[in-house]
Amino acid sequence: PYTTLFRSHFSPPESMFLIRRANFRKLIDVAIKSLITHRLEDSRTAQLSYNDLFYKDITHIHQIFVALISIEERHLNEAALEDAPTIVLETTEVILKVFSELRKLHTLDKLGPVRKCLLSSLADQPSSLTVTPWYVQPSVVEQLTKQADIIVTTSINSSDGVAKNGLFAQLEELTDFILDGLKISLESLKGSERYNEKLSAFESKRAKLLGSLVKVDSVSSVALAEKYLDFEVLVTVCYMKNDMGRMEYLFEKYSQLDFATYTFEWYLRQRKASELIETFSLSKFKNKLHQFLQAHPEVGWHHSVVNEDFRESSSTLKRLADKEEASVDDKKFFLCMAKLGVLSTENIQPRDAELFKTVNEDLAVIEYQNQLPDVILEEFGMDRATMRTLATTELIDMYSNNNVEASLNNFYKALALCDFVTSGNVREDKR
Repeated sequence: PYTTLFRSHFSPPESMFLIRRANFRKLIDVAIKSLITHRLEDSRTAQLSYNDLFYKDITHIHQIFVALISIEERHLNEAALEDAPTIVLETTEVILKVFSELRKLHTLDKLGPVRKCLLSSLADQPSSLTVTPWYVQPSVVEQLTKQADIIVTTSINSSDGVAKNGLFAQLEELTDFILDGLKISLESLKGSERYNEKLSAFESKRAKLLGSLVKVDSVSSVALAEKYLDFEVLVTVCYMKNDMGRMEYLFEKYSQLDFATYTFEWYLRQRKASELIETFSLSKFKNKLHQFLQAHPEVGWHHSVVNEDFRESSSTLKRLADKEEASVDDKKFFLCMAKLGVLSTENIQPRDAELFKTVNEDLAVIEYQNQLPDVILEEFGMDRATMRTLATTELIDMYSNNNVEASLNNFYKALALCDFVTSGNVREDKR
């Protein structure tokens, strides 16, 4: 797109001047020499210095960061462990100095009038317009992300408290810088067909970068997580620190973005259903949780029990029992708990009595299943320990199977099971 091209060609000249003005001239000169040597350009033949060859090709100006990081890695491999923070701090300072100044220039937007004119001339093709700052082009972001990883590794391995604080401050600034640029690019696509794809890529990069921050300092990472709406980090940190005060604050602050639902889903994804109930079922957010758990009845009945709504818990458990096909033991558990819920309900209503009756009938059918003789199970290739839930009609057919030696006891059980068949026609047919 034209706007992307425009921005990309506006930024490299800025960066060139910033690099030339940056501190650590010796380090930058070494990086430039390494880069030009790698390109196999002969400065003597061209009668140009390494710097001349580097600055004349502004389209590849970003490769200076590749060279800086390469030199940094080489020094890290050769240096003692206690010297690593100094090496990383120095390299990162050079990178941040250039990019922070570059961001200031973008904020001033000196070419704003020209850009606006260009955008207005392309207004009939909005889906093709992408405002992507040069410093978050994929090749540049790749290098910045690599440097972030180096900072994390160095910080974790360092025992120097001062160095660790410095490294975290740099990591925080670098992360903010990358995400800010990516967010500019993302927001320029709002309303276009490519927005969702770009949003997914942004969320993936955000998760990686902020996840690295959490590794170094979980508490201090919250500020950037709030700035870039990374709910995963916010919930994770609140849980790790058992900070329910901040959790409640975030519920209120991001109520329009449904932070509560995200939090509840997080607990379920992390297989912390019991903690979800323990934490929120009696909190001021219990109604939100109740609404959320309508789609998760396997957890919702716990919430009802905690709130002593036994009528709802028994109904939920009966529905779960009706759907359970894989395990007869699980079905029996749901039914027994549903029966207990009815017995715990105050002011028994007709519907409660009807539920109690059907639960007892279902338990009776399960008892017939549990009493199936081994010879019948062998005939049908079933294992008592892993037996699925069998329908009433299946049990009738099994008890009355002609391939099994006739038994009066089996015959009576098959006949008794006919009383539990709900369809009148099927019941008469089985009899």
